[in-house]
Amino acid sequence: MHIDQSTVEGNRDILNEIMEALELKPELWFDDLTRIVVAGDQLTLARIRSIAKLRWDEKKAYYRLEWATPVLQLFHLQMVLASAILKTHWGSKKSPGSLCYFITILEKKRISHDKPNFHDLDELLRQIFDAMVLLIWEIELKIEISAKGSAQSPKSSSDIKDKANDILKQYLATDNLHTIGNQQSINAALFIRDMLLYIELGSAIKAGDIGQIEEIIRWLTLIFQAGGHGNYANELLRLHCGLYYSWEDKEKDVILSSMLVNTTGQPNRWIPTDLYQEHNNLLTKVVHAAKSSNLNWDILKKKISTNIRTFQDVAHTIEKLFKAPHNGTNHSDPSASADINLIKTLCIQAGIFKTGDNSVDPTVPAVKDLLQEGLKNVTDNNRIANFKKHCSHHCREESDEIEIDVVSEEEVEMEDTTALGNGALEGQSVDSSQFDIEDYAINNYC
Repeated sequence: MHIDQSTVEGNRDILNEIMEALELKPELWFDDLTRIVVAGDQLTLARIRSIAKLRWDEKKAYYRLEWATPVLQLFHLQMVLASAILKTHWGSKKSPGSLCYFITILEKKRISHDKPNFHDLDELLRQIFDAMVLLIWEIELKIEISAKGSAQSPKSSSDIKDKANDILKQYLATDNLHTIGNQQSINAALFIRDMLLYIELGSAIKAGDIGQIEEIIRWLTLIFQAGGHGNYANELLRLHCGLYYSWEDKEKDVILSSMLVNTTGQPNRWIPTDLYQEHNNLLTKVVHAAKSSNLNWDILKKKISTNIRTFQDVAHTIEKLFKAPHNGTNHSDPSASADINLIKTLCIQAGIFKTGDNSVDPTVPAVKDLLQEGLKNVTDNNRIANFKKHCSHHCREESDEIEIDVVSEEEVEMEDTTALGNGALEGQSVDSSQFDIEDYAINNYC
């Protein structure tokens, strides 16, 4: 659609265009109970809610946008979480064990503090995580392990499981962080803990485990409250208000099931719905878009976008018919073993997890404990009062002065460098009047 999606008016026009294309006439399809999941990134949700605020006094539920249920999508959440980890653990070139330190030595030119490439960032975060975890296992098992495995005989599976539980308590429990050693070791332990949530989210998405995703989002709601991504923090709180306070069971099931898609029918091939939309944008606007001078948006909308998957099937059939070399859809990254081993060596040189090393390095500042800081902020009365005010049902006073969430520059740039276009849309606010943040924090996190 040739519509400016960066404005409130543009998002209004997109909703109208979709309703017209689907022939969903207000008088036939919509009543006070109609609900439709409108999915997108945080900016899209903010603009949809702004439309609803502007239309608070419309007589019909359709024009008040009461049917639009906004739901934050998982691919954008993954990107912002990666950005949050990057900024929390950035450090400097002179801070051993910091992300900036590793990025400089590994010459990762596409990863910057303000505008990282998501796929490169994802790869680096996982490599650093693997290197640090391998180092811990080397220390605890007293054997040498490379990224390709250990040349020494492993212990029994029961011993490994017991040791894993000991490692979790020793290195990741907040109460034990001060016993780990120097500041770079504490920073590394916090990085591993943050990355466990990031990796678990990706694994749950791939497996299509929506229950595990729901559990992970509870913890992400907490760490996003630690600062830097306030709009996404509020968006996750909105999601929890809906899941546990506002939405009926059927509505909740529909919303959760709309977050993932698996077009192959094969296990472990699930992807976020908004990532699938980005793939469609790529196929429509780049791969199968006509290159002639007479190309216009009407052709793109009516003749190309509706047939992109058919074009893909035809392309695959032609490749098989003429035995053309197959172009895989998976990323063929070079072996990461060398980088992982190098990172592990750098960690050893920096004294990370070195037994008995309590030295103080002035070049290594303490990083923020996102879980502790988030728990502190989520129980802050002023913050929750502002959140409740922002999420409350619309009234005349609110309509006089519309407040629109504006994503910080860091979030916008992270999304602009990774997404191929705006995804589907989202809508509808939830009732937070029954939302007790003290009970919420105690029940979910304490």
